[in-house]
Amino acid sequence: MTNINKQSKAYTGKLPHVFYEYRNNFVVWIESINKYYILNELAWYILVQYDLGRTEDEIMNQLSSSFRIPKLKAKFFTCEFCNKLMEIVKHEKADVPRFVPDLQGIDTKKYTHKIYKLGNKNVKISYQDETLQRILHPLFSQLETFNNSSYKHSITISFHDKQYYLKVSGQKTEQFDENQTDRLKGRLFITIASILHKKAEQDWMMAGHAAAITKNNKTILIPAKSGSGKTTLAAILKSQGCTVISDDFVPLDIDGFAHYFPAAMSIKSGAVDILKKSYPALESTPYQLQSREKLVRYLVHGRMSDEDLVPRPVQTVLFVHYDPDVPCKLKRLVRFEGFNLLVQQSYIMPGQHSVLAFMQWSMSVKYYELTYSNTEKMLQAINSIL
Repeated sequence: MTNINKQSKAYTGKLPHVFYEYRNNFVVWIESINKYYILNELAWYILVQYDLGRTEDEIMNQLSSSFRIPKLKAKFFTCEFCNKLMEIVKHEKADVPRFVPDLQGIDTKKYTHKIYKLGNKNVKISYQDETLQRILHPLFSQLETFNNSSYKHSITISFHDKQYYLKVSGQKTEQFDENQTDRLKGRLFITIASILHKKAEQDWMMAGHAAAITKNNKTILIPAKSGSGKTTLAAILKSQGCTVISDDFVPLDIDGFAHYFPAAMSIKSGAVDILKKSYPALESTPYQLQSREKLVRYLVHGRMSDEDLVPRPVQTVLFVHYDPDVPCKLKRLVRFEGFNLLVQQSYIMPGQHSVLAFMQWSMSVKYYELTYSNTEKMLQAINSIL
């Protein structure tokens, strides 16, 4: 899947980028700003010539000749596109990891230390204080082990001078701003997924802010923003016989296979009444403070099995919306529309290898949009695409 074919290529000139051609349009990733764009053939041609170092006059002449358009029109297209391109490159910057020297003078003996069993490996995570512990521990408390204090991997989470610090054994310390809690969690999650599934970071293609369910050897990825109800939906589908791969964070490998992520489901107060019939214990489960403003109850997966750890190929992406005025409406999306929505809810690993894999995979899957308020009809709609 990841070989460069006649539809895709990486350019490494003046503006390094990767493109994938689909039906005379081009998905383009610009490396320096880590952004994706969909271009028509004219715009893509100008981008390639710009990357090769051509002047605007040279691009204009080649555009006019190659596409048989008047020079005045070619000049307008060239100037307009090059000006927009330079504005984007000038003002947009890729959000790259910040690695710093290890923190000095901090006594980690005062940290809270927890050991979790991930498959056949033990991982020690050290939290500087209760606030940092609340970021991760409730999601993985069911994996905590007290039987064996030995461990192969260690992770330390610290907060100092309005900055978070993440130290993974064998790696440099990474720094995050105070308002980057979600990014810190993302890095923690991909580290945990890599340990659990015995992968290096470059083996991953993307991590989706999504749920993923599988049934009848078919797997659906359900990307959505926070608060959209994807966890509630995943819990409902689990009660109807689907296997939940994850309800909020889904790592996909370089071949487009989803991998199990063992975090507990975070159930908000509004969903308890919906789910308590299927999960009676949920009603008596105490609320916990997930963040300063969010109280949740945690719905724990059963014991992790070998079957859970089997990678699942994703062939379908479903975007779900709750609308009290719409009983149920399932719509097939064109691929570029689905691609744009997917990028908004995903972290695609930077680098030409993973980007090419993502382009090829994302242009091969089916995209649907489901709007609903009637649970029974929603289940029928989802079963129709499983």
